[in-house]
Amino acid sequence: MESSEKQNLIVGEGVSLTGEVEAPGLITLHGTIHGNAFGDDVRVGPTGCVKGSIEGRNVDIEGQVSEKVVAKTLALRSTAAVHGDVEYETIEIEAGARIDGVLRNSAPATENAPAGYIDAEQLIDRLSTSQAEDTDDNEP
Repeated sequence: MESSEKQNLIVGEGVSLTGEVEAPGLITLHGTIHGNAFGDDVRVGPTGCVKGSIEGRNVDIEGQVSEKVVAKTLALRSTAAVHGDVEYETIEIEAGARIDGVLRNSAPATENAPAGYIDAEQLIDRLSTSQAEDTDDNEP
């Protein structure tokens, strides 16, 4: 079967795969992969679990990832849990998402936004300090 359409892969809830998974289209994970996932677009649903790394152009995580995540565009939803380093060009993190690793922006450096990294604990400390200062400013 030859087709110019990109082929997609869906791993259903309760399904467990072992090995590397690669698809030219969308990979949607509701089950478990024991290995790495590579695709243009990778979506880990709330019941999805990757016991390995993910690499993709657009990555959207609601479930769990136990190793590194590399993405051009990354969305970490409120139920996401990443236990590894995260490399991205653009990122969206919803309240409640958990990251146990280092965040690294891999976007090309510009004058206003140099490439760099920040440890997740440092980010949390900065946010906590900022919120505390906002609270102090609002007191009579």
